[in-house]
Amino acid sequence: ASFVSIELTISKSYFTPSIASYSSKGPSYFGINKPEVVAAGDEIKSATSRPADTPDGHSCSLNDLSVKSGTSMSCPNIGGLATLVNQYFIDGYYPIGTYNKKNGFIPGSNLVRAIIVSSANKLGSSWTPDSIYGHGIPSIDNVLTFDRNLKVFKDIEIHQEEDKYFTFTLNSQNINGKDLRIGMAYLDEPDQTESAILVVDIDMYL
Repeated sequence: ASFVSIELTISKSYFTPSIASYSSKGPSYFGINKPEVVAAGDEIKSATSRPADTPDGHSCSLNDLSVKSGTSMSCPNIGGLATLVNQYFIDGYYPIGTYNKKNGFIPGSNLVRAIIVSSANKLGSSWTPDSIYGHGIPSIDNVLTFDRNLKVFKDIEIHQEEDKYFTFTLNSQNINGKDLRIGMAYLDEPDQTESAILVVDIDMYL
């Protein structure tokens, strides 16, 4: 067998991020900071469907690709990341970073959301989220590791006027040059009025 080696050099300016003019921006109607994250969604090339009467056995070609823009492209990006995060925990890669089905569990929407938001790369000079880019563009390899550098506190209950404290030790020799990223996510209680911004307000201090 013969192999071809291909090297590509791509200018960073090619990937200069910007928000499409038709993209919605925050904050939300109630003043909550939105979006949480952003993803590529402008002129994205992807697979397209064929008519229902297409015979079986047709070959794939460039004609089977289409270029589209909008949430139909950006949402699958984030949905794919969410699927990978979900599978990571179901397959038991947490807590030691290797496949072990016995360690597997269903992470739930809160943990998946916390992982995706925590993985985001900032798009400006500040780590403070804004109403245009949110926390930035997710890159889950910033958080999902195949070692012991991920710590999860799951299904923690906290009651009104209650404080909870968590202590953990960081070993600088084992972080492999990664940033310390800490995220928290929870589901707010349903509210029947249109006046409440948040029913539950939980703050995290480091």
